[in-house]
Amino acid sequence: MKTRSILRFTALFSSSILVLTVFLFVGCKDKAPKEENVLVTAEPPQKVHVAFAGGGWRAHTAHSAWTISLLDNGNKKVSDVFSSVGTLSSNSGGSWFSTMLTFSSDFVSDLEAKDAASTWATSSGWIGKQRQLFDAAPCGSEPEGIYLECVFDYYTNKSYTGGTYWKLMVENLVFKSYPLGSTTLSDPHLPWAADKPLLLASTLLTNTVVLNSEDNATNNHRYYQACLAPSETVLNGDSGSNCSDGRPPDVTPATFSSIPSGSSYQPSPFFAELGTNTQSGTFNLGYTADYVVEDAPKFTEPLKLPLRDSGVPVMTAAAASSAAGGFGASEHITGDFDLSYLFEDNAVSFGMSGGAVNYVDAKGLDLKTLSNQKVVRLADGGAADNSGVAQLVRSLQLNNQADGFHIVAFDNVSDITTVAGGANVGVDIASLFGYKDPLCVNLKLTKYCIETPDLQIFEVAPLTGTKATWTHPLNLKDDKSGNQLVYTKYEVTTKANPALGIAGGTKGTLHSFTCAYPKAFTAPIDGDTNFDAYSNMFTFINSGLNANQAEGLQYLQAALGL
Repeated sequence: MKTRSILRFTALFSSSILVLTVFLFVGCKDKAPKEENVLVTAEPPQKVHVAFAGGGWRAHTAHSAWTISLLDNGNKKVSDVFSSVGTLSSNSGGSWFSTMLTFSSDFVSDLEAKDAASTWATSSGWIGKQRQLFDAAPCGSEPEGIYLECVFDYYTNKSYTGGTYWKLMVENLVFKSYPLGSTTLSDPHLPWAADKPLLLASTLLTNTVVLNSEDNATNNHRYYQACLAPSETVLNGDSGSNCSDGRPPDVTPATFSSIPSGSSYQPSPFFAELGTNTQSGTFNLGYTADYVVEDAPKFTEPLKLPLRDSGVPVMTAAAASSAAGGFGASEHITGDFDLSYLFEDNAVSFGMSGGAVNYVDAKGLDLKTLSNQKVVRLADGGAADNSGVAQLVRSLQLNNQADGFHIVAFDNVSDITTVAGGANVGVDIASLFGYKDPLCVNLKLTKYCIETPDLQIFEVAPLTGTKATWTHPLNLKDDKSGNQLVYTKYEVTTKANPALGIAGGTKGTLHSFTCAYPKAFTAPIDGDTNFDAYSNMFTFINSGLNANQAEGLQYLQAALGL
């Protein structure tokens, strides 16, 4: 298999540099061999759990297409098609979709409309409304490299030389048609999801992370280093900070949990590693304002469980889950503090003092205040698991619901990964089986790689030993577009992964539904051309599921216990 290359738009463009903070996953280019369709029958699961993968605007479009196809032109309700679903999990663009689905009655009404299949991507659905918002911004004359930043700046009322205030962009553009206002993670879900926990994947930036700067003319950036105790922080200024026992990964997994009131469901530890590590339950945070020379942090704070995130606004949690360009806030990733200062507003800052997770605007705060409030930055959860499956497995294990689990994972990619002996699959799912997937970011035409924890949570054998259950088109050799729908039913066994909080030995079923659509980018970097691709991808999923006497739709319904 070829290693994928990744273009995660990162907030600064010149004529040839992308300017967005959503990752564009570009998978293997190999053409897939013909997959055999193997009809299988089995008793429907009593309870299934759903994971919505990330992928920005493309992901939201794909998840809408799967769902609207299930709704059968308005003849069914969301409460019908997700009646057997127990827990929802998501990342990035999947978190935009899952939060609207869980909290916005207007969004659900539009999904359930009888004409949704024909109008979702062109007029009355979310992607159609996004297209109208993009067209309304006075940015049509801007070149591709500047267009997206222009749109973001228009809707945030901000103008940054190097980036966009991601939280404001998510609130003022992504959620503009379906605003959630001050709704928090602890507020009631819509009736259809009243008893369904919702999990949003994010990551804590741990390695030399910029919080703010006094001004651009000084070397006085305020930043922090996070180390898993008992290791202590070592702050070496612009030579690079680390931990006393070595250099940490650049990220560690984090999970926002929205648990229905009165439920006995136990929320996941906010940081999985603190909740499962046998030697430590603490991150040691070291804060400094001098990146030129520093041996010891000016302030230190411990960060430990429990951490309550119930008061976090839903849109803020969704912003943190989708802040792909936020990785640029780490000097270790960019290699340059000034560049990280330009990008740091693409990560979302949270204070964690008093055992509670609260959004904090880090702009202008002095170092002592940042330290006292234990301010850290969160970025896209995709660096730990773009599919959201790992946090779902961890949560089910924690709540003694993992034995014989059924997880339906909806994935969307640009290109499919060809697995020798196994089904074609998206890289997000393949990584769960141990497929090595270096994660890199292009900033100013330079590639920076992110050191992530090991992503494997399943034993590898099913990846290479399981054929696709259903594919569309049936004969992939006859289709040169690269567009594919693939459903594969994997019988899996978990592999212990302390960083992700996974215990080994649990057996279950992973139902993987993947859409590969090369022309659909994760973000509309040039406007109408990209929105046309989203519209075509939406139609491709809907028509593909209904082809051949709705064979694909029948598999989807069976996987969801319908």
